[in-house]
Amino acid sequence: MLLFKGTKGLNIETDPARINFNPETGVQDLAASKNIDIDDTGRISRRKGFERKIIGNYHSGFSCNNYALCVIGDALTVLEANYSTNAIRQVTIGRRMKYVKIGEDVYYCNGVETGRVNDRVSYPWIATSYNTVETRILSGPVVGDMLGFYKGRIYIITDKIIYFSEANSRNHFDLARNVIIESSTIRMFAPVMDGIYISNEKEIVFYRGNSVNEFERVVVADYPAVEGSDITVMMSQIGEAEEGGKAVLMATGKGLAAGFKSGNFVNLSEDKVTYPGVAFGAGIFKNRKYIVTLQP
Repeated sequence: MLLFKGTKGLNIETDPARINFNPETGVQDLAASKNIDIDDTGRISRRKGFERKIIGNYHSGFSCNNYALCVIGDALTVLEANYSTNAIRQVTIGRRMKYVKIGEDVYYCNGVETGRVNDRVSYPWIATSYNTVETRILSGPVVGDMLGFYKGRIYIITDKIIYFSEANSRNHFDLARNVIIESSTIRMFAPVMDGIYISNEKEIVFYRGNSVNEFERVVVADYPAVEGSDITVMMSQIGEAEEGGKAVLMATGKGLAAGFKSGNFVNLSEDKVTYPGVAFGAGIFKNRKYIVTLQP
């Protein structure tokens, strides 16, 4: 008698009639699944339900540890642990907000507005002064579509252009020289220990190096990441990886993938689950699980 004992997950790339069953381990992939959880041992359990806490048109959520930021209608809003809200500034309706947290400050932008939040208060993000250094002119930040932080510099992304700040400065930019240009519109900017994973519209690349002066651009996948799906986690939280440092989880049209340090890029589900035709996503990492919603 064959006894089913567990599964490694969903497999929609193989004909259900040809999915292998291992009689020694009792493990088999699933041809279909709905509202289930699979633990590290392969055990299946019914996914816990949910309870609606608040009603409204919320988007662009971001955790600030003891509170969160989100956009409600035309307002950048603080969301407290008890689900109370407080609007802190007006923003353009329908624009997705992107954030990066540095210390106690959270910087944000949506392609139209930009700013900085500290302790639930929004402030302008501008240069404290405009300086000329040697033959260079330093100015304040541009208004970008996406933000990132790596090795003491803030990176502001607009379309396919990446502007990076002066070293150890969050407010001063040389807009003429401190620039990286990608081949097409950038969908993801995700730093790890020794470089940055960047996705444009056609591929995922790894910029290897500790500073912009030594970056080496390496293509790690010939397909792009799903914008908004990337989550940074500690490497020890992913499978058997025990080394320290950060890794990036992301959804792509060809499955879930992970980017480790040194440009070690692994597609975790290409042979089993793919997501063609996805335009945007949103991911979280909870209880050693990567949870992502995908939008056509």
